[in-house]
Amino acid sequence: WIHSFAVKAIGGKIPDIFLNIPLVATEAPNITDGELRLFLTLLPDLPGADAQSGSKAKPLDAPLPDRDFGLVMSFDALNSILQLAAETGLATFTVGLRGQQNSSIIDNAYPEAYMLCPDCPLVVSFKFFSPPHVQGSNQSVTVQIARTLVALGMAHPSGGTIPLISLFINTTVCASNVFFNNQCAIPAKLGMDNLSMSVETTNIGSIDGSTLNYVTSRVLNGYVLPELSDTSEKKAVLEGFSRPVLNVTNVTVTFGVDMLFENVSCTNDMLSAD
Repeated sequence: WIHSFAVKAIGGKIPDIFLNIPLVATEAPNITDGELRLFLTLLPDLPGADAQSGSKAKPLDAPLPDRDFGLVMSFDALNSILQLAAETGLATFTVGLRGQQNSSIIDNAYPEAYMLCPDCPLVVSFKFFSPPHVQGSNQSVTVQIARTLVALGMAHPSGGTIPLISLFINTTVCASNVFFNNQCAIPAKLGMDNLSMSVETTNIGSIDGSTLNYVTSRVLNGYVLPELSDTSEKKAVLEGFSRPVLNVTNVTVTFGVDMLFENVSCTNDMLSAD
């Protein structure tokens, strides 16, 4: 369901993202025997950006991995893309939960809210008023999330969404062991710090903010994140590729894969971190 969640969340946004990101080529494509290298930079500002500013971009020091497909991206560029997505509304999306997770789960606790839309599918919407900020270091990634509005609602059969609760979230999510293991899985260990939630609107009655923060932190750090960590360690995230490499430093992310040929299995061939 995590894969389905991600596909639904970003699938419809991908064309818009490519149309709106102000990427320019810093130099002509480098085409050699069996290889194409393309160097891109992100313009610093959308309004009135100087088209020549791309030529002033500092090249990345990290080498491209020796794979059929390789990518090196700086965290500065990644954070610029996240900022652009937040400013242009591309970071706003709604995702439906699995069918069995419908409004019946609130029947006992909030019967009046349930009767507004019995057994209706639940939907979660996200809106980033401030872009997430990503940092890396030695195969670890930290994501700072601030002023993110999360809303839970019920999708009515006749159309529209009946809101249940919306709240602002601030937190820091950490992931260590961000690399590919022998099973083409990423054995990331997930954690969350400084979770702070404030209720914006509610149609399910009064909610104590302190209790909400305490219970949610206990559930996420005690059950949800360890379960996700255990799953990510065992479940391959790539199909149709071999020799995946994922290297994270404090400056860049390096990713590479080979096309999967017959009788070739996935092996761990990770680049060492700087």
